[in-house]
Amino acid sequence: MAVLYVCRGCDTVVYQFTRVGQDSFGLPTPRELMLRISSKCPKCGRELGIPGVNDIVILRKGEARRLLKIGAL
Repeated sequence: MAVLYVCRGCDTVVYQFTRVGQDSFGLPTPRELMLRISSKCPKCGRELGIPGVNDIVILRKGEARRLLKIGAL
């Protein structure tokens, strides 16, 4: 299961966690990710925030590929 952090302003995938073992620390929390990337979207510069319950979307693997037009999850 992949986990994507997406900018609310421009829909850019800010961070993609695709598999266990990708990072020695595991999946970063939203707060940890904000510290890593200076709390701003690298594409549009929008301030990143902590996602709420309504911001979380669960999709099947194929659906995520079609909607986000990204490579292999």
